[in-house]
Amino acid sequence: KAQENVVTFAPPAAAATPQIFGGTDYPQWQVAIGYQFNGIHLLPQGGTTTGRFHTSGFNVSAVRYFNDWFGAEAQIGFGFGNTGHGTAPPNLSAKSLFIGGGPHIAFRNSSRWEPWGHGIFGLLHFRFTQTGTLGGNSTLGWLAGGGVDYHLNDHLAIRGEGDYLGTRFFGVNHRNYQIVGGVVLNF
Repeated sequence: KAQENVVTFAPPAAAATPQIFGGTDYPQWQVAIGYQFNGIHLLPQGGTTTGRFHTSGFNVSAVRYFNDWFGAEAQIGFGFGNTGHGTAPPNLSAKSLFIGGGPHIAFRNSSRWEPWGHGIFGLLHFRFTQTGTLGGNSTLGWLAGGGVDYHLNDHLAIRGEGDYLGTRFFGVNHRNYQIVGGVVLNF
């Protein structure tokens, strides 16, 4: 008896990939890069706005998660600006660098929204064009705040972040803020 050759067509099996939305396999790493805007208040004098200026720049952070919600974060931020009439002498070019690390806590679930908070401790350095009083100065600084990531897919998200930036220059505590917007890669 003749043997019949039967050919069947079936769709290929889908490759197994981690699923953030509806799954439990969360990526262990996040790397974020974005635009940074800082409100700086370095030299209060008699309650006036002296010493207030803004910097713009970029921010990079990396988080290594140890479980579904807790991780360690490293962050570096660069800022560039002009002091305007807020310093004496006025109109100084200002550059800032913040490097730090600390805990990162996230509420990761099956939603596309991922709220999170962090506390970062590190070193803040300012460099001004004038070399007298301001010149180059470094101090310990800290960020406390958080944000939310909106996941476009399992590996890409958009981030919004707001932080309180605490510093101490010239023997005085300073209250500053930082706003960051950017993209997040999960892997």
